[in-house]
Amino acid sequence: MASTILAVRSALAVVARHIPTTIFTFMIVGAILYCVHVRKRNENLSLAGFFRFCFPVEHWFTSSTRVDVVIYLISKVTQKVVTLGCQLGMTLLVSWIVLGFKNHFHLTAPFHESFLALAIIVVLVFLLTDFAEFLSHYVQHRIPMLWEFHKVHHSATFLTPFTTTRFHPIGNLIDGIFMSTFIIPAVVVAELCFNLSLVRIVELNAMVELFFTFTLLRQLQHSHFRISFGPLDRIFISPLMHHVHHSAKHEHWDKNFGSRLSVWDWLFGSAFLLPKSEPVRFGLGTIEDERGDYSTVKACYVRPMTGFYQLLKAEILHSIAEDRPELAKRIEAEQHEPALSRAS
Repeated sequence: MASTILAVRSALAVVARHIPTTIFTFMIVGAILYCVHVRKRNENLSLAGFFRFCFPVEHWFTSSTRVDVVIYLISKVTQKVVTLGCQLGMTLLVSWIVLGFKNHFHLTAPFHESFLALAIIVVLVFLLTDFAEFLSHYVQHRIPMLWEFHKVHHSATFLTPFTTTRFHPIGNLIDGIFMSTFIIPAVVVAELCFNLSLVRIVELNAMVELFFTFTLLRQLQHSHFRISFGPLDRIFISPLMHHVHHSAKHEHWDKNFGSRLSVWDWLFGSAFLLPKSEPVRFGLGTIEDERGDYSTVKACYVRPMTGFYQLLKAEILHSIAEDRPELAKRIEAEQHEPALSRAS
């Protein structure tokens, strides 16, 4: 069993190392969709036509896509720092909890590692992390001060695979905190009951993540390919469902928060299915789009901080207004009105 897992893990690692999953998935699916597109129109296949289909010039050479690419390169550092920090914190906390239980109750793992044990833990961790991502996403939409950071992601006016990493570092940190918090109980149970280490669980979960990345076309959630899973949209988030989430149309705001599973959206009433024929315009859907507030990399990193500061100051002003009205009026006179927000 261990040798089989090691072999699969090694094979997936080779694929991930030499062919980035985003590029691989985008090109393969793009080629399939292009062939279908050409056949429907009775046109001839051509390399030029393929590139025009996958990389429409009018969208790829825009400020939105340029910002996507630059933030993608920057995130190679920032996202690793955030991930490392969250994993380090989770490791220390799990070690402290497990050690405390073992010393206080003199516990030893009652079960041996088995395929069933691994399967249970992996499924549990997958469900917990997926729900954590859903909840983190929901909270960042509903709390105005957190929306200031998350709106960087929604400011993209065209979706490319690079949009996947178009996040403010604070947004990455919020996601990391939610996911680490939800994973900890499962990891503690795994260590106490099966003597499974955090490293082993993370490795197994990474394999599952890579599997779903391919099978659910997760990297194509941020692309112009309108792909629906049909009846399976009731279980999984398809690229078309995520298009709705990025729609500038008011009726589509705060819909389809899920990352991999759509069941959370159906359970909490935020699911929305879009007819494949209905067009989608991406963006915030506010005056910020017209002003181009997030059309530069600097704006994507600075504006969320200033917006957060303005909202925090307004909250402080509101809290002291009754006790010290004169101070409140003075602060209000100095305060500029925050930018229009979708969060409620």
